[in-house]
Parts: sequence; C-alpha cells; structure tokens
Amino acid sequence: MRHWQRTLRQPLRFEGVGLHTGEQVSICVRPAPANSGIVFRLNGSESLTIPALIANVSASNTLVASRISNAFVDFENNQSSNYRAEVPVLDGSSVEFMEGIQRVGIEEQEGAELKYLCVKRPVHVFKQDKNACFLPMPNNGQAPTLHMSVQVNFEHKQLDTKLCRFTLGSDSTLTMDAFNRDIAPARTFTFEDETEWLHANGLALGGSLDNAVVFSKNQQADAKPTVLNSDGLRFSDEWTRHKMLDCIGDIGLAGLPLHGYFYASRPGHALTHELLRELFKDPENYAEMP
Repeated sequence: MRHWQRTLRQPLRFEGVGLHTGEQVSICVRPAPANSGIVFRLNGSESLTIPALIANVSASNTLVASRISNAFVDFENNQSSNYRAEVPVLDGSSVEFMEGIQRVGIEEQEGAELKYLCVKRPVHVFKQDKNACFLPMPNNGQAPTLHMSVQVNFEHKQLDTKLCRFTLGSDSTLTMDAFNRDIAPARTFTFEDETEWLHANGLALGGSLDNAVVFSKNQQADAKPTVLNSDGLRFSDEWTRHKMLDCIGDIGLAGLPLHGYFYASRPGHALTHELLRELFKDPENYAEMP
C-alpha cells in the first residue's frame, strides 16, 4: 500500500509572546509543494530559508506528530532591532498549534510517495549521566513507525523518575488523537530557584505562569509535586510528557520520518541532536525507503 506526503489545506497564523525574547512574535504556517520538507523562512522569503534539518535547532513537534511532510513556516518580522526568529510560546504547550492544524485540515499530496528513513543499525550517544539511542525494527512495508520511550530524572529536584512512551505510528489519525490527548497539553517547565538566573542571563524573558509550569523550591521528597501555578499540573507527570514533546520535535529535524525505536534517559535538545548526527555519520546506519 502506498502512502502519500501530506501538507496543510490552508495557511495558519499564530501570534503571541516569544518565550526567549519576551517580545510579540508571529508565524504563518503555509502549505508547501511535495518534497519541500518543513522549511522555516524569514518573512516568507525564498532566499532567506532555514530548512528544518539537524543543522538547525528550530522544529515544530506538532507538524511532526500530525505527519505533515511539507510546510513553510514563515517568521514574520516585528521590526524590532533585537528581532530573532522565534515561535510564539502561547500557553507553553502544543494544544493551540494542534487545534489550528485540525481547524484548517490536512490533505494528502497524491502522486508524491512518502519517503522515510529506516534505522538499520543500533546508534548510541552518551553524555555523562545522559544517553539516547536508535534501534532497528522490522519493516513490513507499512508507513513508518517510531516507538519512543523517554525517561526523566529530576530526583535532585525532589521529583520522582518517570517514564513516558509514545508511538509516531503508521495510522496518522490514531497518532494525532493520541498526541492531542496525551502529549500536546504538556507545558514547558522550570524551577523556581532557576528563574532569577534565567532572567539575569537574558533567557526565558517571556516566561510566566501563563505559559510555563514552575515547580516550587520548597518541593518535598516523596511528596506530590508542588507548583506555583494556581491551576496545578495537567498530568501527574506533565514535565515528562513535555520532554517527550521536545523529543518529537527534535527528531523531526531528521528531515524525513524515522522507522525504528528511540530511547532517551535524561534527554535534552543537545542530546537528541547529537544522536541524529551520529545516525547520519554512517550511511550504513539507515536506509531511505521506499
């Protein structure tokens, strides 16, 4: 059975504060022709493009989870002298992005067969107490499936070690439903004792209790997590699910969907990016399908 590439039916615009700059930013996500991939552009300029590949750090986890193959993500310049290409943080999760995609719809680009990368050999990276790996999985000719497991350990912050599993599956509808229910609502997070340092170093200037979970510095070991947000946590392990959200977006930097297994312990953007570099270091590690 053939599987086609996918793109949006209509353009989609988002605006709000940028998490890092604290300034008002906006993006417009537009349909793109087959074989374009996901490309970030400055003000829609074809000459100022930033492909969403491993060489870049920008990615959209929602596009990946929606199994969208081709899209232009246009950063709209707000004319600020300190302008940086940044996606609006919205509520700190991917809920509004997913709702927007569902509102405008997705269309299959018939005639443009979906290409993907099949992991052929185990690939590992180790960074002190962190590690991540890709493992091969039999390929029965179906659309690509990536089984993901993410373990998060913040015991030094009095939070229990948690494990989150998610599958970027061959059935795009089931994948989107599961993502919408279990992963998309998880917000970015930080710790109360780190916020002053972040702001002093010009980081997370747009962060607030409206778009991030802030764990109390008075967190007690073996107790229910305490947060400063009046509405509490959306999941008992929300921080672990947000780490999964990050990994989904980072893996999207591969440029094509992956087929295999992914595992990470104490993941971060740098660790997942390094794993992808290791994967692509040797062409024997993967095969392009079909």
